[in-house]
Amino acid sequence: VDQNEADADAAILAVQNDVDQNETDADNAIAAVQNDVDQNETDADAAILAETNRATAAETTIQNDVDQNEADADAAIALKENAANKSDDVTLADATNTKFPTELAVKTYVDGQITATADDDITGASIDGSSVLKIDEGTSSVTVDLSALEESADITAVQNDVDQNESDSDAAILAVQNDVDQNETDADAA
Repeated sequence: VDQNEADADAAILAVQNDVDQNETDADNAIAAVQNDVDQNETDADAAILAETNRATAAETTIQNDVDQNEADADAAIALKENAANKSDDVTLADATNTKFPTELAVKTYVDGQITATADDDITGASIDGSSVLKIDEGTSSVTVDLSALEESADITAVQNDVDQNESDSDAAILAVQNDVDQNETDADAA
C-alpha cells in the first residue's frame, strides 16, 4: 500500500508539474500575443496621428490658398467697370479721367457731331484695329481714340482666372477629401 501511495503521489506530482509547465507556457504565449497586439496598436496609433497631422497641414495649406484666391478675386472684381464709374454725359464734356462713357453717350455724342457738321458731306467713317474712330469730311477728317473704353479683355481675363482658381481649389479639396476618406477607411479596417 505504501508503494502504491508513493507511486500515486509521484504520478500526481508529475501531472501537476506538467500542468504547471503548460500553464507557464500558455501564460508566456498569451503575454507574447498581448505584447504583439499592444505594439501593433501603438504603431497604428502613431501612423494615424502622422496621417492626421499631414492631412490637416495639407487642408490648412489648401484653405489658405482658397482664401488668398478669394481675396485676389474680390480685389479684381472691385476694379471692374460698374455703374459708379460710368458717365452718361452725352456731350462727353465731363473733365474726368475716372469715368467711362456709356455706349449710348458715345453714340449720342458722335451722332450729335455728325448732325452738327455744317457742310454735311461726310464721305466716310471707320474704326481701325486700335479702336480709333475716323470720320472723313471731304478733304479733312476727325479722329477719336476709343481704345481707353475697351475693357472686355481685362474683364474676361479676370473671370477666367477666377474660374480657374475655383476649379483648382475644387479639385484640391476633392483630392484631400478622398485622401481623408481613404485614411478613415484604412483606420477603421485596422
